[in-house]
Amino acid sequence: MATRLLFAILSCPYAYESANGFAHRVGLRNRHHLNRVLHRVGLPPFRVLSTLTRILALRDAAEAHHRSFCAETIDVNYEPAWAYRAVRRLTGRSWSEVRHLSHDEFVALVLEHRH
Repeated sequence: MATRLLFAILSCPYAYESANGFAHRVGLRNRHHLNRVLHRVGLPPFRVLSTLTRILALRDAAEAHHRSFCAETIDVNYEPAWAYRAVRRLTGRSWSEVRHLSHDEFVALVLEHRH
């Protein structure tokens, strides 16, 4: 179940799906049930995971297009301030402190910060 949930969350980083909508799509009753399942397997809540996937997708796109993180956020119609605040909320650090981390290091930092 945990692998299926993670794959579903990671497969659509720019989706604006609600936690309830996502829960129903993967066969759970509601967002509370979803978050209980995530907690049971040691993962953060849906909102944290969905924000993490958006930030990682933005970072990947910026690297692929040789653009700044800010320019990439504007390109996908996100407010740059939201993205920078999201990085700080997820990691406890500023973008300039985490921009050179690998995906694994970034995710590990998020999981460490959340516990």
